[in-house]
Amino acid sequence: MSEWMGSPLWWAVALAAGTLLFKLGSWYTAVNSDRDSFKAFMKTVQDKFDRIDDQFAAVHAKFDAVHAKFDQVHASIEKILHRLPDPTIAHSSPLSLTDLGQEVSQELDARGWAERAAPGMAADAKGMDPYTIQQTCFDRLGGDFDFGPDLEARIRSCAYERGIDREQVVRVFAIELRDKLLEGRG
Repeated sequence: MSEWMGSPLWWAVALAAGTLLFKLGSWYTAVNSDRDSFKAFMKTVQDKFDRIDDQFAAVHAKFDAVHAKFDQVHASIEKILHRLPDPTIAHSSPLSLTDLGQEVSQELDARGWAERAAPGMAADAKGMDPYTIQQTCFDRLGGDFDFGPDLEARIRSCAYERGIDREQVVRVFAIELRDKLLEGRG
């Protein structure tokens, strides 16, 4: 074995093996160091994502608060708009038609319609006070009362051309019907 150790080939193999072991040890240390710094980097990234997630949650909460405020503003505007007077009915006592309401009544012959409809409601109106008759007229004609396809088309057209709601046109019919029912009472 001593002659083998004296051989330059053995020393070359031993030197190559030692260098290889040293390089493997250096590589292993570098990989572990890189793994540790990668773990630290990933922990930093995770922390930043957590902070971003928290910030998104805070922004979402603020948007919810703003949305709630807009809902409150919308509700307030709705209340204000409902307080505005109907353009077709004068809010005096008793309710009467405005100039626009009278134009709508004439265009659609609401008075003629009321004359034809009043006899069918006269028995129901008997014994009612004027306010109850008025409310009954608004209730019966409100919503989806069937005026027939032709008159309904004319009501919608009239509302469109004047920039008012269908309901406001129907209220003209209710006022005319109320007046006919009250007239029929004597």
